[in-house]
Amino acid sequence: MRASTRDVFLAKHKIAPEPTDNFASYPLLQQAASFGGLEDLLEAIRKGKPLNELARSPDEGRQWMHPTLIQYARGRLRGVR
Repeated sequence: MRASTRDVFLAKHKIAPEPTDNFASYPLLQQAASFGGLEDLLEAIRKGKPLNELARSPDEGRQWMHPTLIQYARGRLRGVR
């Protein structure tokens, strides 16, 4: 059985973008937030601890796409960064 991204997860981390963050910095914020969870996971593996049982995500999975040029321009006009 093939798992989708909404079927299993080991950890979740929220990011808190600053007003100066923008479209280009969001992936970097997400990557930086993931390092703490990765470090904890690797430490648990090193110590031979059983990993937390994989759980079903409580959120309904939705695929997010980058906006088109027109959607991006409309968002900027509305003040979205």
